[in-house]
Amino acid sequence: MDKNREISIIGTGDFGCALAKRLIQNGYQVTIGSRSPLNRNLGKRNETLKTARVVSVRDSIMASNMVIVAIPYEHVGSLKSHEDILEGKILVDVSNPSTISKERSNAEKLADLLPKSVVVKCFNTMSAYSIDDDTSNEHRQVYVASDDAHASEVVIQLAKDIGFAAHNVGRLQKARDLESNTLYLFRGWGWPTLFTIGLFLAELLYLFIVMYMVVDRYEKSQIPTYVLYKAAGAVSLNLLAFCYLPGVFAAFAQIYYGSKHTRFQPWLNSWLQGRKQLGIYSLLFGFVHMITVMSCMNGAYFDYLFKRQYVTVKGNGTDDTIIPVDTKMNLHGEGCIATGLIALCSMAIVGLASVPAIGSLLNWREWRFIQSRFGLVCFLLTVGHCMVHGVPRWMIQRDLVLRNSFMSLIFPWFTLLLKIIYFVPCVHLHVWKIRSGYERGVRCDFEKSSTESYANEAFANGKKCSAGGDQGVQSGSDDAENGDGDSSLPNSVP
Repeated sequence: MDKNREISIIGTGDFGCALAKRLIQNGYQVTIGSRSPLNRNLGKRNETLKTARVVSVRDSIMASNMVIVAIPYEHVGSLKSHEDILEGKILVDVSNPSTISKERSNAEKLADLLPKSVVVKCFNTMSAYSIDDDTSNEHRQVYVASDDAHASEVVIQLAKDIGFAAHNVGRLQKARDLESNTLYLFRGWGWPTLFTIGLFLAELLYLFIVMYMVVDRYEKSQIPTYVLYKAAGAVSLNLLAFCYLPGVFAAFAQIYYGSKHTRFQPWLNSWLQGRKQLGIYSLLFGFVHMITVMSCMNGAYFDYLFKRQYVTVKGNGTDDTIIPVDTKMNLHGEGCIATGLIALCSMAIVGLASVPAIGSLLNWREWRFIQSRFGLVCFLLTVGHCMVHGVPRWMIQRDLVLRNSFMSLIFPWFTLLLKIIYFVPCVHLHVWKIRSGYERGVRCDFEKSSTESYANEAFANGKKCSAGGDQGVQSGSDDAENGDGDSSLPNSVP
């Protein structure tokens, strides 16, 4: 059999067996090394594993040129005793640390332990379940890191042979990122989640004070749905505004600096990176708002949205009794429902485009159109829905501070005002001029005919033509997209 189709795996745990099964199913001859091979009957776990040879660790290492180390990292030190037969072999490290560390990765430590072997980091971003089961619908991407280019290519080909999409991420030092990324819990969701919870609690507190302390005409039994619908709608709208505001701040910052290369402030950079999470939370609260509204959509809750008809009961010797009856919704109610559904559907389209599996099907122009141009239309529709609901009542009841529909629009109006300023031609064109490479206070002559004379003049006058601008701090992220029509924002994407 071809030596390139022979693979050794050290370890008989779930991960090692899952990888062995997949290799066997794709035509590889697998030898599994164990400390006690006589006590390992892998055929009982799975019929496919009956074809795998279970031998001692030393015999398994000698069986092939590639050895997959699938044992807990704390036992990796035992391989030092086999250093003589590991020389020149490719060692694939699949381990992950138990805690996040800024020190050297497990793969780098393994390379230090066995300097005569070639260490490759791979498969650590996958679980045993996702390797073993093709119906798990988990991701099929693996990442390869090594200081040896040939070894990286060999492992990449192996990963492709067994059905994975493999990506070369560079030198072995990148294993630090590959290992640490597996330990983060919902990375990037921290402050957006806390902010959303804080905003929701603040909205509930405002509604409780207005509805049960200032106005004092609502029943406590209305809190689970009626109060929730108001709070969810306000939170959804304001989170959407928070998605589109930092892009305007970033544009104004570039005007101030006169360069696209100057780093943003940490708070703005973090805000730009958290917009996707805020948008998803906005969509979530939008659906909560819709469901709660539909659950209590009747004249008892929303009398101002329904037409009023009256039934007269003739009295027998007494006055007639007139009973009001709620029937179909009026134009106000129909308008609220229609604009709300359109706004929510548009939010769903933007949200779906944010899912990596769906976004990968779009080209850059399509994705950017949905996230920026169409997203702005979605924001306008959401603001319009709130105004359709609230304006008729504002004209009758002028206590605007006590009207949730008015107070929840203050921040979105502020965002729209800044967007209008941004789209003023002189402002918008200047921003795009900066993003096209213009830098205030910098003169560069790129004409070939004057290159030599310009260099001599610059040397004589102590000048230097630089693309760095006059701010001193550079950012290498020239092509980052900020998600609302403002492209080329430094550090907006890590």
